[in-house]
Amino acid sequence: ACHREDSLTLSISFGDYLVESFILLVSIVLVMKIWNHATKTDLVASPPNRSMESAILIFGSQQFRHLPITKRDEIRGVLTVFELFAAIKKTGFPTVFNDPISKWMNPNPLRLRQSASIFQAVELLVKNRDTSILITSDTDENRIRGIITENDFARYYTTFVGEDDRPIIEAANKEELKQALVVLPETASIIDVIVAMCDNHQSRVILIDDDSRAVSIVTSNNITKAISDYREALRRNPNYLHDLRAKDIGTSNILSVTPETSVSNISRLFKENRMGSVPIMEDNKPVMLINETILTKVLYEKLKTMEQQEHE
Repeated sequence: ACHREDSLTLSISFGDYLVESFILLVSIVLVMKIWNHATKTDLVASPPNRSMESAILIFGSQQFRHLPITKRDEIRGVLTVFELFAAIKKTGFPTVFNDPISKWMNPNPLRLRQSASIFQAVELLVKNRDTSILITSDTDENRIRGIITENDFARYYTTFVGEDDRPIIEAANKEELKQALVVLPETASIIDVIVAMCDNHQSRVILIDDDSRAVSIVTSNNITKAISDYREALRRNPNYLHDLRAKDIGTSNILSVTPETSVSNISRLFKENRMGSVPIMEDNKPVMLINETILTKVLYEKLKTMEQQEHE
């Protein structure tokens, strides 16, 4: 009996230890600062009076999708590839090259002070259905200090909440996974892909053959680099991109996952390959797509659950 009591006491003590450790972990996670994960030292920004051509050159060379717009380090807006593609669709080449950035930028970007928490940032992104937050000084909300994007949250998912072994099909919204998949025939032109990205607000398009098998994935980074490389040809011939196959600028070596792949493994795949999406395959055919937007939503729900548990 004495040994059973000792074992019971030990079990209760170990159980209390686990609970206290979990509460401590949750407390640490919920107060993690965005400043530790933001882009700051190598931040690239542009003034609003510069041309859209200059923005295209930055997008094409830096291979990112968000450009803070500042004047003497004060925030004026943000330009994303979606504003760029909307400008191309509406104005066309070469007119779009000469437009000022201020004409197409978003003048009201999301912003948070550098002392804000990861949870505050994720919540702000998800609730506003946005993709980036400009980080400001704690003493001046107009002074830019950095930028953090949904890609940062998706790639460092396990850093924030630990391992998550749930299959992505269970953790994410299935309809959103389906909607994120945008496909075009492998004969699609570069301009076809730009229009599809603009209309669907997605930064990746999968090209498929006649059997619905994926042959290439084209990203917004592929597009901006192509526009940057071909801008002189576009000045001479505004329809130049209509004649170029998107397949030739995309990636044929397509990484993929299954509906049963865990959330943690997808996050690691994003981080290790510096990517922000991956198609979900069944029978070697793309049926859904998981991207950084959806994974950030999964992270938000996980953080909300952790916050609720902390207060119970």
